[in-house]
Amino acid sequence: MNRALGLLIALALLIGGGVWYGLRHRDQQTSSIAAATLNALQEQNRLLVFTNNSSATVTTAQTRFGLTAKKTLIVKGVMRYEVDMAKLTASDVRWDAATKTLSVRVPPIDIAPPQIDLNNIQEYGEGG
Repeated sequence: MNRALGLLIALALLIGGGVWYGLRHRDQQTSSIAAATLNALQEQNRLLVFTNNSSATVTTAQTRFGLTAKKTLIVKGVMRYEVDMAKLTASDVRWDAATKTLSVRVPPIDIAPPQIDLNNIQEYGEGG
């Protein structure tokens, strides 16, 4: 009887220890998944979301002494829309072990300064 009771107590301690270790290990795994993801995302630095190649065309006309002169200027440039992944914090990355889902709250999109190609500006003129 004592032997059976000792065996039951040992079995209960073994199961309880396994559950405790599993829960503790799961929490460490959850935090390590989120931390590793955060680190990898921050290393990306700036993530390019969208690029817009566009051109601006401006035409002006001037009249003096009865003569009209007209000029057209075409300027090409690139606009970049980026996400600065270095702005991510630990609270922005969350791992849900139950559903095996990683949630990331992305920082707002930044608009980079326009890049104007000064070497390819086109100018057309009419008149004097």
